[in-house]
Amino acid sequence: MEKKIKCIWYKDVRMVYLDNNVRELQEDQFREKLERTVGSFEDSKKQINHALLISHSDADGYASAAILKYMLEREGIPCSTRYYNRKGTWKQYLDSVLPQFTHIENLAVFFSDIGSEVNELGKYFTEEKMYVWILDHHEMNPVVDDNLPQNFHYINPTVYGFDGLKEIAGSTLVYQFAKKVSFKNIKTAWMALIGITNDTLMNISDYRSYNQMVVEDARVEEQIILHQGLMVYGATHETIKNALAYSVFPFIKEVGGNPNHSRDILDKLQIPFNKRVADLEESEVETINKRFPENLLGQFIEFPKKKGILQYAFEHGLLISQSAFTTPHQAEKLIGSTSTPKISTEIYQTYIKNLTKNLGMFITAPKEVSNHVIFVDASRRLSPNYWSDVASYASVNHLYNPKKILLMGGPDGELIKLSVRCTDNYPPLVKGKGVDVLIAKLKAAYGGMGGGHKLAGGYKIAPNRYKNLKKEIDQYFPL
Repeated sequence: MEKKIKCIWYKDVRMVYLDNNVRELQEDQFREKLERTVGSFEDSKKQINHALLISHSDADGYASAAILKYMLEREGIPCSTRYYNRKGTWKQYLDSVLPQFTHIENLAVFFSDIGSEVNELGKYFTEEKMYVWILDHHEMNPVVDDNLPQNFHYINPTVYGFDGLKEIAGSTLVYQFAKKVSFKNIKTAWMALIGITNDTLMNISDYRSYNQMVVEDARVEEQIILHQGLMVYGATHETIKNALAYSVFPFIKEVGGNPNHSRDILDKLQIPFNKRVADLEESEVETINKRFPENLLGQFIEFPKKKGILQYAFEHGLLISQSAFTTPHQAEKLIGSTSTPKISTEIYQTYIKNLTKNLGMFITAPKEVSNHVIFVDASRRLSPNYWSDVASYASVNHLYNPKKILLMGGPDGELIKLSVRCTDNYPPLVKGKGVDVLIAKLKAAYGGMGGGHKLAGGYKIAPNRYKNLKKEIDQYFPL
């Protein structure tokens, strides 16, 4: 079948929408929905007395909330922010949060980078005086709009064929919403890049569609500096010795988290090991790249007004995600910070060293392999705090068979918690079928909770049902 391509032009940047599942994007329908969703806010904003922002507790979620907060403050609407880590049901979470705000008349609730369960949330919000907007980019079930409350509004680009990672991250969607409300919100483009870089886990030169638009906005507005050079995401702020050791994308298997290994290699290449990544000469970058099988050439984003870890977009977002686990009160402040607090630096250094160590352990970890799936019992080797990230970076670095889906995890309280991943070379993606389809099938067969994107998702299941799942997993293929 001939691949269908649809193109638009944006500020001299050619946007080519081309996805492996050979689909034609419904660009006009998405833009119309965005206009209507923004219009519903414009029609209601004068009645809103306060806004509650509920966002995901990762970099994309924090960036999304920061953009909305900036937008609402410009509109003169006071707001409060909460971050949800998706533990427990929506009802349990909202029952614990909303009572703090029920005394406020004409309350608005914004869900960002979270809330793809539109039908479930629609049943919860029945109070006509409460305005609700859901701005989300996760795969979602079909919605019966007639069943939703009158003041309940949502937009999700995946409904219109967009890839919720490659083309439009959560903070990208929120940024597009805010910029439609007022073009002055273009000042928040750099915030969106904090979320995009961490959600997509891609070389910036591979961004497409609206994600690419955000990069262009930030570049034209001189909010960022776009560098072409050595791509060592996770350690761009480091010396080259540490950068090669602690890069998580790409993960350099030969170095494997050991700076002494990288120092020996750099000595042989006659490259100063204490030179900063951003200071490398083009010839040095080429020499280093030729030395390793991994492709280390790419782009990285610098925030010229920031220093240290916060100076680079990917590392900035990674620090926010980690701070959300350990010092959540500090995570929100990091977006507005120009330098990295000492405690945050220590958190980041510990995390990145453990992550690279765990990726090395993943490579040698025992694996149960079926015809279609790879099971990894992470509870025997890895801390639960690292399960999701190890699964993600194992996927983007192709550290397992790309023709199979990875299910990695272990006991989490009374349930089995699984990180579900596939690589961007997973064959069924050609037909638009990824881990979101598998998770949906497993939920229908075994119950449990979960969801996600085509490339990444999460699933929780009862232990006794997990035993049956492992025996019967191949019957759910082909997807």
